[in-house]
Amino acid sequence: MRIPDNYDAWCEYDRRQQIKLDKLPTCAWCGSKIQTEEAYVINDKLVCRDCIDNCKVYLDEDGEVYA
Repeated sequence: MRIPDNYDAWCEYDRRQQIKLDKLPTCAWCGSKIQTEEAYVINDKLVCRDCIDNCKVYLDEDGEVYA
């Protein structure tokens, strides 16, 4: 007879977390699971905040883009 140990408890926890992760929506741009409480809808597709942030540019006083 095998006695459950901490590793067994971790495996069960990991299995339950993976089930939750599998139910989350996927970002249409990068393909990752959206794990935050917010996302953006662009052309009827969900996009994660990281992808939106990667599109951000900054403008100087003259409207020119700078890094």
